[in-house]
Amino acid sequence: MSDPNKTVVFLEPGYLQLELTQGNFFKAKLEGSNTQNEFDKFHKMQESLKPAGDSLAIDFFTSHPNSYVSPLLMWEANDRNQVTYELIKSAYNKLSDGPKNSLYGRLIDKN
Repeated sequence: MSDPNKTVVFLEPGYLQLELTQGNFFKAKLEGSNTQNEFDKFHKMQESLKPAGDSLAIDFFTSHPNSYVSPLLMWEANDRNQVTYELIKSAYNKLSDGPKNSLYGRLIDKN
């Protein structure tokens, strides 16, 4: 997703309660949806694979300066405190203009 104010939720009939914070929609909490509960459970299972995925993301964004995926992966790695400021700065400075001017490229630059 290219906008921090977008998220995925699974709506279904019944009483639902959605909690959102502007700028952090990706951390939305939806209660009352069984499908959402399954989706959340999947993400928790996915967390167990996180260390290998984290390393892969860092390897990707440091070696793909022309990819629009790189700033997103940088943002996610930084958000999870998986990288140092120096690594993000170095990788950001190597990005080509297109990825630097993407939403996540601009967010990284702003931060």
